Amino acid sequence: MNSKPKGQISVNEILPEIDISISDDPRVFMNRMADLCSSSDLFGIEKHFGCLKDSEWDIINFRYNGTTSHTELGGQLIKHPNFGSRIIVEMRAARWDPDPPTRDAYVASAKHIFGFALTAYNRKYAKRYRLRIRRARIGPKPSKYTLELLDRFCVLANHQSLHTLDWRRYYDFIRNSRQELPAEILRLLLMERGFSENKAEHLADVYEHIWAYKQLARSMY
Repeated sequence: MNSKPKGQISVNEILPEIDISISDDPRVFMNRMADLCSSSDLFGIEKHFGCLKDSEWDIINFRYNGTTSHTELGGQLIKHPNFGSRIIVEMRAARWDPDPPTRDAYVASAKHIFGFALTAYNRKYAKRYRLRIRRARIGPKPSKYTLELLDRFCVLANHQSLHTLDWRRYYDFIRNSRQELPAEILRLLLMERGFSENKAEHLADVYEHIWAYKQLARSMY
């Protein structure tokens, strides 16, 4: 039984930031990594170069076909000019074990997907690249007022399929909030209150977009 009070976020639950610092051309590096993995039947590769609205995002999906305790495990290499010499690594699964994933499970999956490819890359191209595991930036703890607003939404919400009135209450939560929450913190708070990981992630994305609009509106008037 989980005796942790609602709203008390553990650092161990916050998924870390993972990247690879490189000296090669980013697209060359990503293509080489894809080639190393595609030589094995264990991987399905999907390349999306120049994608998304500004056409500056390069993303390669690595879908793992081997057996793990996770369901449909995969990883992404992500590059954008704002990242400098860093290639961002993100992991995905249809269902984690445990679900949501612990920090250790998330890191282990990244090493499982990309570890051997990096070793092969370093051997072939005389590099010393490695996965860099960074503690996620948590930010301030949610205030009592913020948690009260969130609970008003969560208590009445249909967690499986949000009703129109549920969305209105969620928008009210965002509109009346005085404190901006990092998306990862909000995602965990929503899961603590009964939302699935996918729904919590979607709601956190909506929150980020609306909060950004709030900030823009304030700067204009």
